[in-house]
Amino acid sequence: MAQTQQWSVVGPITPEEKAAGVVYKKQSELFGVQAPDSAVAKVRPRDPKLPPESYGEEDPHFIFHPLQLKKGLLFLSEKTASHNIISMGNSGIGKSAFWRQLLLRLGIPCFAMACEVKTRFSDFIGTKTLKDGATPHEMGLLPLSMIHNGVFLMEEATRASNSVQMRLAPILDGGGVVIPDTGQAIARPACFRFIATGNSGGYGDESGSFAGEQVSSVAFIRRFMRLKVMPLTVEQQEGLVKRVAPSLPENIVKLMVSTAEAINKGFVGNGGALRFALPPSVLRTWALTACNYKVVKGIGDPIWESLEDTLLGGAPEEDVTVVQELYTNWLKEATA
Repeated sequence: MAQTQQWSVVGPITPEEKAAGVVYKKQSELFGVQAPDSAVAKVRPRDPKLPPESYGEEDPHFIFHPLQLKKGLLFLSEKTASHNIISMGNSGIGKSAFWRQLLLRLGIPCFAMACEVKTRFSDFIGTKTLKDGATPHEMGLLPLSMIHNGVFLMEEATRASNSVQMRLAPILDGGGVVIPDTGQAIARPACFRFIATGNSGGYGDESGSFAGEQVSSVAFIRRFMRLKVMPLTVEQQEGLVKRVAPSLPENIVKLMVSTAEAINKGFVGNGGALRFALPPSVLRTWALTACNYKVVKGIGDPIWESLEDTLLGGAPEEDVTVVQELYTNWLKEATA
């Protein structure tokens, strides 16, 4: 098991970190943002004892919002006011992706677990399993994240039951983990961070746009800093489409982004009537699918056909009709 160390992502490299292989890297190169050469971050070497899944894969097309990036780096630094944070936003906007891509580039292992109303506390800390006639304890992801000086990512935290949320309170208050089955006590290292994600931020969902969203315990939610994930600008979305699908003409790129903007504006979660949104993750899939459909014989309008197959399939007919009208209007402007 890894030794507890006082890692930090900013500031001078300590002798302990230097011995472990920590190096400086420019933020402009790490995150693809505009930043002076003096803006650097400390990057850890990967732990060879951990599986690759603990770090994930780098997405070369991921776009970091500069302000959100600064807040994320500050949260991971020793100067943070809280070691717990919840990222809020619509489905597919990049709540988890932001943290996964940030942590990956910094060499910080991420132990993620998705939650729902039936998630149990034992799912976090582990439980006994049957193996070769014995019942050994299988360590959960939460204590593993502490042991390996990593981050625990509680995805869809606002869908977990209030009872489970409150059993996490002592850990959120700075405590470690005690394994009931073995009595083993695991201390929470200073570099450990608890990150949660949720659609509503814990206040429930009256719009009906996020199935499974619960009203969270106030005592649970108040233990987190709150980070609202910032949507990509029109220019950033256009840049994203061009990066993942460079063969698409400029007018088609603008058509796709204009359609996405109109759909997101009309999403019920934003006060509209549409029961779906078109976040960056879907925009990427739409662009790539459109490129593939352009070379398939028999597809009259590959842009619309790919939109149907990546977003609209199975959606209420009245919502599809609204989007089709939006798309047609934008198409006329794009080809004028």
